[in-house]
Amino acid sequence: MPEGFAEVDVDLSTRDEVGVVELDLVSVLFSLLPNEPRAINAKTAAPTPSPIFIPLDMPGFAGWPMPGVDAYADFVCADLRGCDDDVVVVAHSLAGATGALVPDRRPVRHLVYLCAAVPEGGIGLFDQWQAQPDMVSTEFADGWLQALTEPDEQLRTAWVDFDFVRKVFYADCDEATVTAAIGHLRPQSGYPFSVPCSLSEHPSVRCTSVVCSEDRVVNPDWSRRKARDIGADLVELPGSHSPFLSRPSVVADVLLRVADGN
Repeated sequence: MPEGFAEVDVDLSTRDEVGVVELDLVSVLFSLLPNEPRAINAKTAAPTPSPIFIPLDMPGFAGWPMPGVDAYADFVCADLRGCDDDVVVVAHSLAGATGALVPDRRPVRHLVYLCAAVPEGGIGLFDQWQAQPDMVSTEFADGWLQALTEPDEQLRTAWVDFDFVRKVFYADCDEATVTAAIGHLRPQSGYPFSVPCSLSEHPSVRCTSVVCSEDRVVNPDWSRRKARDIGADLVELPGSHSPFLSRPSVVADVLLRVADGN
């Protein structure tokens, strides 16, 4: 296991907290919290499978030098080394740019965007936002800079206005869930999202876009349009930007249908 990884066994009784279970021989990249990509390797060895949950200390955290999104994708693929071709990649929020790069590097059966920023080839996410102003919700656009610290020497910022965080990321979550989620937030460098995406075109892998109707970060209308542009299957859910926290069973069912090929 790469340095910086930890392994935790997950009991199926915690399905609602985990969000993805019973994915027979499917590996999933899943941002369980904003700016905190995770990998879930679920390997069925018995009638009652025991998924393994592997948090990733992604580059850009914990003293890593500033990487681009390509380095993020390389890091994900390194963790998937040894997996077969039956891989489903699920990318939430800013991890959309990372998820889109994985199928260029290794076999992937399905790519799922979950309330995600779908990248354009040859342009960074920040420049894409400038070129497509409706990419982000007005509420997020008007308040995000004031809700962050000033960037440090690695261009990392941290959320300090937690009322804003609660409103845009966790609007439909209960207070205990919001408190726990805020406790997991980490500094994030803006550098990866200023670097042009290395894609020349969107990967040809089958794709699903999960759009939440009250998303206050990625504009749902923009997400629907992008889904049409890339030929993705569109799944619409109620709720805000973090449905894996507010309605985890619903998200799990969507992902299980994808994993089953439905």
